[in-house]
Amino acid sequence: MPRNGEKEAITMPEPITPPVPAAVVPAEPVTPAEPVVPAVEPIEGAPAEGELTPEAEAALGDPGKRAIDSMKAKLAAEKAAKKALADELAALKAPKPGDEKTAEDWQREADARAMSKANERVLKADLKLAAKDILVDPTDALLNLDLSQFEPDADGEFDADL
Repeated sequence: MPRNGEKEAITMPEPITPPVPAAVVPAEPVTPAEPVVPAVEPIEGAPAEGELTPEAEAALGDPGKRAIDSMKAKLAAEKAAKKALADELAALKAPKPGDEKTAEDWQREADARAMSKANERVLKADLKLAAKDILVDPTDALLNLDLSQFEPDADGEFDADL
């Protein structure tokens, strides 16, 4: 309670902080590793993988045989499609000759960008200097001109007649 002439002190409530999520999502998606399937030795007299014994074939009948044949065909098609996609992905990821830049290429590009910026600064300064006696605000000359029409010569000089 305030006393004579004192104002009541206002206190700010505690800031509300959002709860911290329990799990942090990684920046890159995590791909599961291929499952490791141990090699199994075939049993003597047993049919090969995907094959049926003669007794099992007889018990299935024609509809069952057709169903198994269609499942085998679908499995083979899926394996072929998976292999084709894997080959395509490998081809896309493989580095192509000529795509890699050498250090000289990077340096040449950096030099060209730096020279372009320097030429633009020189051109702007020249235009402001030429417009100094003509215009009240010399920077107005830059607003109405297309600077791309001015090309420097081999010495870096711009043609004053343009």
